[in-house]
Amino acid sequence: MHNTVIGIIIGLVIGVVFGATIVGPRLSETLTKETIYRSNQESSQNMKSKVPQKEPITDNTVTRWKIASMFPSRVSPLGRLSKRLETLIWRTSSGQLEVIMEAPETLISAANVLNSVSSGKIVGAFGTPASWSSKIPALKLFSNVPFGPNIQEFLTWLGHGGGGKIYQNFMKKMGIHGIFCGVIAAEGGGWFRAPVKTIEGLKTLKVATEGFGASILKRIGAKTVLLSPGDIFVAFETGKIDAAEFSTPQIDATLGLHDAAKYYYFPGWQQSSTVFDLIINEKVWKTLSPSLKTSIETVCGDNIRFGVANSEGNQYAALKSLTHKGVKTLRLPREIIKAMKLSWSEVVKDESNKNAEFALTWKSLANFRKDYSIWRELSRY
Repeated sequence: MHNTVIGIIIGLVIGVVFGATIVGPRLSETLTKETIYRSNQESSQNMKSKVPQKEPITDNTVTRWKIASMFPSRVSPLGRLSKRLETLIWRTSSGQLEVIMEAPETLISAANVLNSVSSGKIVGAFGTPASWSSKIPALKLFSNVPFGPNIQEFLTWLGHGGGGKIYQNFMKKMGIHGIFCGVIAAEGGGWFRAPVKTIEGLKTLKVATEGFGASILKRIGAKTVLLSPGDIFVAFETGKIDAAEFSTPQIDATLGLHDAAKYYYFPGWQQSSTVFDLIINEKVWKTLSPSLKTSIETVCGDNIRFGVANSEGNQYAALKSLTHKGVKTLRLPREIIKAMKLSWSEVVKDESNKNAEFALTWKSLANFRKDYSIWRELSRY
């Protein structure tokens, strides 16, 4: 019995040693070659299904675009908004996309920009949605709205209230991909050579304006004149006009309007904010890699941020300077504001009856503003 126990113990020891030194390594080797390989293969497949694959690096491939800008670079901040795109797109794309902003009338005539982008004759253009409204008048509502929302509310409608989807559908009809790509603050209400106190007084004036502002004033009875920015000052000097509205105090000051008219009225009833966009031929847009598309969209988003801060932050300095030069800043009488609001409601009604796309866009904006007003009121101090 004693010898039997000793034999069992010796057998167990030999078995353990044999398993550890001979069989164990072979089993381990089999586990390593088969199980680990299979595990890595499954892990790799899972990673491919869960994690977006990186795009191949093509640093040696540079895409070069020439974009038609609707604004001279010397007109700040309009020109600055467009020129920023050149630098920032190049940086964020690591040099893979080079954009050159061409001055107005350089790459193509202003009148032919939209058709040229649509047909692919040129890659794209930078302007406002109103710049492309010759084919779709409703696009004016994506640039500015008389007595409309401020920048915050306007951008909310465009980004989350349905406005952006309507805009993109309109663009697709023309073979274009559009991106909101900048914004500036509210405009001034207008420059006048003499004080304006009543509706009757306004009706006697010749006013340089365009767009919805012109439609509103015409309905009231005032005479409107369409002029290029460079001709406004001369028109004041020659008596061709009695009043004019163009843009923000900062931009108006660059035109020297304060030397021709000393009465500057507010608020900017005709344009409480202005949105800009970058339009690109849709076929060209589709050829871009996801990373380059993201680069452009990111830069345009930053251009909006910059536009809000830069334009809002520079207006009071411009107003101070204008005041020191003898300009009187005044508010339009309530009687005039009330009459212009009524005129605008009639313009909207007429445009909606004539154009289904305008009616669709206005309904979207009006419904959004009605809902948003709840938050607007609750947010006030």
